[in-house]
Amino acid sequence: MAAGLLASGSALAQTTNAFDQASNSAYTGLGAPNGLGTGGQNGGFGFGAWTFSVSGGSGGSFIQSGGPSGSSFDLWNGSANNSTVAVRPFSSPLSAGQSFSVALRLNGLANNLTTNRFALEDAAGNILFSYWHWGNEPNGAVNGWYSDATTNNGVAVNFQYAYQSFVTFKFTLNSATSYTFTDLATGASFSGTIANAAVAKAAFIRINGNYTPGDGQDFQFDQLQITAPGAFSFQSLVPVPNSYSAPTNSVISLNAIAGANLLKTNSVTLTLDGGAVAPVVAGNSNALSISYQPPAAFGYSTFPTIAEPV
Repeated sequence: MAAGLLASGSALAQTTNAFDQASNSAYTGLGAPNGLGTGGQNGGFGFGAWTFSVSGGSGGSFIQSGGPSGSSFDLWNGSANNSTVAVRPFSSPLSAGQSFSVALRLNGLANNLTTNRFALEDAAGNILFSYWHWGNEPNGAVNGWYSDATTNNGVAVNFQYAYQSFVTFKFTLNSATSYTFTDLATGASFSGTIANAAVAKAAFIRINGNYTPGDGQDFQFDQLQITAPGAFSFQSLVPVPNSYSAPTNSVISLNAIAGANLLKTNSVTLTLDGGAVAPVVAGNSNALSISYQPPAAFGYSTFPTIAEPV
């Protein structure tokens, strides 16, 4: 028996357009010292190759043990007034509705001009959005900082300085020039505006102020991904499609799970063998259960069909 329903198709379903993590085999053996430093590595899918740069002094990049995937990317810089930067281009720029997420670990930061910063850039390397914490903030600081097209030092409320913990952050492009940024640990979020340029790269920036840092201040990150809301989906179909042994008096039932758009709870239709029937519908715009009890049993060796969604 084939099954479906007519519905409009909450982000419970999603499509992964790009994904990479530090435990990927492309990075095997690239540990300290500075295993990533030459650049050109390209693990996962949906991204271009890494580039790494150090602005003078001592610094580098390598694969560190420990992280959400079992490993993490690691940036360090041990010289005053210098930086280490890692850049990852996207295979294609973010489009409206897509999200970029990454797990960040902010270790010790000394001196109030020292930052570990995450940024999104256009193809030319101009920063469109960035998020960071300043050095000398207490380890339990409850707010972070951000910049975008209209804000230089905005306060990211409840984006906590989770000292030595990996926290996942999610940037969602709502339109060509608007976004929402979310701390998935606290649930805090804010929205803002970026310049009218495509988001084409992610950058991870370790900057030292007029201070020589000690050990333990590296910038770690892992699990980069780009996702998009998927289409709505059907689950738990009864009888199983194309079943040859379903009872002739079986209730027809299925669940509809929302995707890119919320389900329209008041406009569900069900068609059985080409004719409209009245199902029992329960649930909400995120998930619906649909069931129908035929008034009479089907004949043996018959194959009733439910219309596929339009």
